[in-house]
Amino acid sequence: MSKQKSFKVNYISTGDNPDKMKLLVREYDSVDKTQQYNKCPVFKHRKNRTFVGYSPVNFKLGFDNGTMWSSDPDCINSVNVTDPDHPTELVFQLEICNFALWTNEPDVWMDYSSHPLTSLNNNFTVVEGWFNISNWSRDTSLATRLVDKTKPLIIKKGDPLFRITFLSPDLNSGVILKERTRASKLKFHLSKNKDYKEGNKLFSETKKCPFPFLHFLSK
Repeated sequence: MSKQKSFKVNYISTGDNPDKMKLLVREYDSVDKTQQYNKCPVFKHRKNRTFVGYSPVNFKLGFDNGTMWSSDPDCINSVNVTDPDHPTELVFQLEICNFALWTNEPDVWMDYSSHPLTSLNNNFTVVEGWFNISNWSRDTSLATRLVDKTKPLIIKKGDPLFRITFLSPDLNSGVILKERTRASKLKFHLSKNKDYKEGNKLFSETKKCPFPFLHFLSK
């Protein structure tokens, strides 16, 4: 019987982590193993390839009579608010639990999605998306969308914020997530292009390593 293949994804935290918490945790490692469904291979297959991002800080944000307030304005990257008095959708990009992710493997995709508890406990869901991280190396972004616009967004340290699933052409391949250092050099090389004028690089098949400068960080 052949050994199952695995691919490696490297990451660094690009935000504050004052207590040096482990911020990306394999989802299967945190589930209740006493539950019968945890023995199901279908459940285990997905959860072993999915990682949960946890908040390293406490944070609150809300509105009083149309005026936005927050416990730490430095945690707010941008705000999508057209009319606070009559909002249709409130989206806040937060500088909390963001990561730079890269890999030397071809055609590895990252699926960034909501964690089911945040709509109940924290009053937000995330703006979701996916792309080919073999072709595009940049920071993740915690863009939160308020569920109940009359209530504040509340994050407590240790709360789950989102889920990241890694997919390769062979869906049976395992994933090894490796935390790296030397953040300043990596951030210097991360793409700052936000208009994606290079075509559909985010979604295309990998022809060759597009970021050879990252190899020294992956060893």
